[in-house]
Amino acid sequence: GHVWKDYIAAVDSIVFLVDTIDRSRFAKAKEELDNLLTDEQIAGAPIVVLGTKSDLPEAATEEKLRQELGVFSVITE
Repeated sequence: GHVWKDYIAAVDSIVFLVDTIDRSRFAKAKEELDNLLTDEQIAGAPIVVLGTKSDLPEAATEEKLRQELGVFSVITE
């Protein structure tokens, strides 16, 4: 199982970090993010997605990261 599942009951918000250099892991990151977005235990908790190492020249752009993760809009309530 996932370690974060052990702590999910006490979650008020989530910061989801993605290494923008390691493109080979984007598919796994998308899978994990999708799992978080559909988990009823944390429905309503804000999720912030941050790309790490974005200052490096080989980093994926914000647009590329959004495309790979399927994050195209910002929703606030």
